[in-house]
Amino acid sequence: GALLATQRRDWAGATTLLDRIPVKERSSDMVALQTRVQAYSELNRATNLAQQDRQAEALTVLTNNQASLTKSVELTGALASAYVDIGEPAKGLDLLKQTMAGAKQPNPELLLQYASLLLRTNQDAECAKILTAVSTRKLSGDEKRSFDDLLFTYSIRQADLLRERGDLTEASSRLTPL
Repeated sequence: GALLATQRRDWAGATTLLDRIPVKERSSDMVALQTRVQAYSELNRATNLAQQDRQAEALTVLTNNQASLTKSVELTGALASAYVDIGEPAKGLDLLKQTMAGAKQPNPELLLQYASLLLRTNQDAECAKILTAVSTRKLSGDEKRSFDDLLFTYSIRQADLLRERGDLTEASSRLTPL
């Protein structure tokens, strides 16, 4: 039940289901899932506050939870994305830049999260550099799907920009490989 709720991004429902399990009976996987659900609940709360024009409160939620939200690549990327969602793109991008700078060789998951934020913040040239770098790496199945999705979105955007400039031939050629 709780896993299904997380797949649907029903953080409250997942929390309710996990809370029914006595603490002493929770496996390590259940504890990890509950930690993940709590993290996403806080990110969701911040996003909801921002949608209610309560940016300062949303920023406080993210800032107060940053230490616990940067313990994994997944949550670091989700936190960076939440910063973008609440109108603080520089904070999100800086968080991922700092995380990448701290790694000898950033893993593809982190690079793809960074490329996604670059694309969301209309920094297409930098996004293209990251996508090119990632294209030479060995990717897991999930990473390959993320890469393909980003490349598709990037290509559509580039074709659309070319179309707006009146370069229909080049726009069409960008779409042909897709």
